[in-house]
Amino acid sequence: IADEIHDTTIQRLFALVCGLKVLEENADKDDAALVKERIQMLKSSAEHTMKELRETIYGHRFEGKDASSFAERMQQYADEMAKLCGADITLYIDELAVLMKPSQSITLYRIICEALNNAIRHGKATEIKVRIALGEEFIRAEVEDNGLGFAENHAQAAFSGNGIKNMHKMAYLLKGKIHIESGKGQKTKISLTLPR
Repeated sequence: IADEIHDTTIQRLFALVCGLKVLEENADKDDAALVKERIQMLKSSAEHTMKELRETIYGHRFEGKDASSFAERMQQYADEMAKLCGADITLYIDELAVLMKPSQSITLYRIICEALNNAIRHGKATEIKVRIALGEEFIRAEVEDNGLGFAENHAQAAFSGNGIKNMHKMAYLLKGKIHIESGKGQKTKISLTLPR
């Protein structure tokens, strides 16, 4: 539960803080209608965060929903992060994603949420592309950003923070692998491969 809260709820709270900061900085400049619109957006985000936290605590994520809920939730999260943090996030989700098992959907969702948050928070990325494709034997996901990158080599990066550790651990539990390509001042690309 702690890992999932870190990978999803904490990321949403970070986006809320970003949105509040933008609201604070522009409160005097924006007209009342725009301020009200931003407050509504933040309120909606807080409600989604509470719902997601309840689902995490009680273990009901993606449960009892149709198979398209993964793509819908992924799009909702990306849209929310984009609005609150000012990043351009593009998702390419294979329509075969509806065939994923719940454990695969949850793992992909958590890893992609963490990767998006890291790209915005640490990499200062303004453009992020997410691709998810299902082959006959593997599920492949990539998160690529235009951020600042980081200097550690791949072995050190895997153990440098809870988020990256959790990503590796989640992939490992499903016999998958994560590969990180980055360098200081360069974009970062995170590739995940899970067996079908």
